[in-house]
Amino acid sequence: MRALHVLLVGIVVVSLVATTGGASSADTAVPDADGPPVGSTAAVTAPSSVDGATTRQVSEDNASRKVSVNVLSLPPGTSNRSSVETQYVDLGPALSFASNASTYRIETLTAVENVRSAETTEERQQRILGELNRIEQRAISLRSTQSRTASAFVDGDIEQREALVRLARIDIEARALETRRERLATLAEETPEFSVDAGRMDSLSRELDSITGPVRAHAAAVLQGQSNPTRFYVATSADSVVLSTIVGDAYVREAYRGDVRNRTTDRMSPEEAFDIANRSYSTIWDLRTDTEILGSGDSYLVRVSYPGGDLSAFVDSGSRNVFKEFQRRPLADVDRGALVSDTRDGLRLQVNRTYPGGPLRVRLIEASTGDPVDANVTVGRDGGESRLVGATGDDGELWTLSPGSRFTVTAIRGNSVVLVTTSPVPSPRVEVVR
Repeated sequence: MRALHVLLVGIVVVSLVATTGGASSADTAVPDADGPPVGSTAAVTAPSSVDGATTRQVSEDNASRKVSVNVLSLPPGTSNRSSVETQYVDLGPALSFASNASTYRIETLTAVENVRSAETTEERQQRILGELNRIEQRAISLRSTQSRTASAFVDGDIEQREALVRLARIDIEARALETRRERLATLAEETPEFSVDAGRMDSLSRELDSITGPVRAHAAAVLQGQSNPTRFYVATSADSVVLSTIVGDAYVREAYRGDVRNRTTDRMSPEEAFDIANRSYSTIWDLRTDTEILGSGDSYLVRVSYPGGDLSAFVDSGSRNVFKEFQRRPLADVDRGALVSDTRDGLRLQVNRTYPGGPLRVRLIEASTGDPVDANVTVGRDGGESRLVGATGDDGELWTLSPGSRFTVTAIRGNSVVLVTTSPVPSPRVEVVR
């Protein structure tokens, strides 16, 4: 077993700012069933073509398969909703984000000055504890806001953009609160004959971690015009959220399972958290090149680097499960999944289907020569409206996100059109032990 690096205090701040293009489509997903064993692929039955010149084949793209990585998904069997849409700069949220960020900076400076202006050591200590209490109460409020956002989206009360705006606001404030917590920790260290319980400080840091994420941070960047329009997958159930996107040449995912977050007085050791992460992500565990654990008993953040990407897994001490994850995987290293293809008008369209919200590879080639073809690509729900998501480019390849239900991918070059209708495969789920 590799050595464990146990840190008492830590915070993951992932800021992803890059460019990617696309347009929009949306779908409402049926509950995602439990996935097959990692590495297995569900059988595919492709519909026959009405055009006698069209041929369809379904096969494994064995030559390009990579390591399949488990993902934290919505609770099986629960009512849920998902959509895949492109978001653009939005002046309203952009201005509110900037205003809020300024307010949070001023509040942090005010809190620091409040502590420093104390006339006695005892008063200074009380003010530090008071400021920490305020951060803890605000963290609880933000967690409730996240839960309400998830419920509002699954109930259809809000659409994807509003859900992302609300989650981005939570992310911005939580990061500001973590900065304030760090400043207060420094002030506590500088205070004679005084210290704040390390477990309390670390638990607060982990709690703030759990309401941030790389996808919602990128959504904030897009809405503020700091990044190009980006296609996002959003799925929620009552108290759970899954978000994914493609940033540059990487697939980025975050997920939160409120149903397995059990805030109790139970404690666990770093070794226990390490073993739970091992159990949850067994396919990449032996491939890891670096492992780090942050925490002090209430919950732990296990960070893993491996040749195919990076993982941050939050382990809950009460339920002994992973309750939140961040994943980043270069597109060149993702498991492409089952290949479905169709040929028409001299064009062969190849689609590597994955799980809902997973990275979806589209490739277009000349049927006779295998040369790459540059053409526009649309994606839409089967029987519904399709939206432009981009073009295959000079290399004939386009990466986008898989919708949550049966969908159609269409490639259009001039008067030539070829399409593939298929469904996502079940998610390779992280095991949740009850």
